[in-house]
Amino acid sequence: DLLSLPYINKGVYRLEDLPPGHQDEINRLIKAANDADLVGQVEEKSKEHKRALILWRYYGVPTEAIVDVPAFNGPWKYIQTIALSVFNKKISTSLHFGWMRASLRVLYNINDITDGSAYIVVGNTTHRWCDGKLFIFDDTLLHLSANETDRPRYCMYIDILRPSPFPGVMAAVCTLESYVAKKIKLISLSNWTLVERKPQGG
Repeated sequence: DLLSLPYINKGVYRLEDLPPGHQDEINRLIKAANDADLVGQVEEKSKEHKRALILWRYYGVPTEAIVDVPAFNGPWKYIQTIALSVFNKKISTSLHFGWMRASLRVLYNINDITDGSAYIVVGNTTHRWCDGKLFIFDDTLLHLSANETDRPRYCMYIDILRPSPFPGVMAAVCTLESYVAKKIKLISLSNWTLVERKPQGG
């Protein structure tokens, strides 16, 4: 937290709480996601899973995603992780928390939700996706996600560096955290199904 000063950790953020560079990258990524018709491209591949995760970038390292979105290649100065979170119908998590202190979680719902029973709870804040597509928060806070609707919920799942006078140091901390996460297979331990591109040949 000291590396972030004078930026105070708000816990839950509005887009305008972030510095202009962070806002620009988030807006650019949202536009790219909306232009890519991701729901149509991943719906068939993800429907068999309770909770699916499609990764394009994981803490600064590009990955081989099942859908090619050239705009996701960047360049990015602050965005570290680019993924799509798919919750099938009637799927919720229990209360949990992350441990990536150097980043904030940005969620952007890319399909239109009109039902109030798809939401996220962070501390004392409940955000319903029918009320707004964008939600930004500190992932280390206790939280849960719920989709009690009769249709899947698709959210861009983004990690962005916490605002800091030292973004290079924050990026280095994220790199270290991602190395540890890979070693302990954090994604699988979090009950995600990672939907990956199948290798050709063989």
